[in-house]
Amino acid sequence: MSVAETSTAAVLMLNLSQVHFIDAKSAGIIACAREAAGSHGTLLQVDGLHGVPKVVFDVLGLTPLLAGDGGRDPLD
Repeated sequence: MSVAETSTAAVLMLNLSQVHFIDAKSAGIIACAREAAGSHGTLLQVDGLHGVPKVVFDVLGLTPLLAGDGGRDPLD
């Protein structure tokens, strides 16, 4: 979270390709990190999501966080 809050990068990429399970709380933390990054102009995206973690993102409406989704904000 501290990186999301302080980074000066234009884009932060969170690679979850080695993640095989994620729960709603963890996905929520990622969504909060995205909001924190966005508050100072940084785009946080998720890459490598597959299997159950991707389903969790889909169900929670967080799929727009995925790289290549155009960076649409799922919170709008």
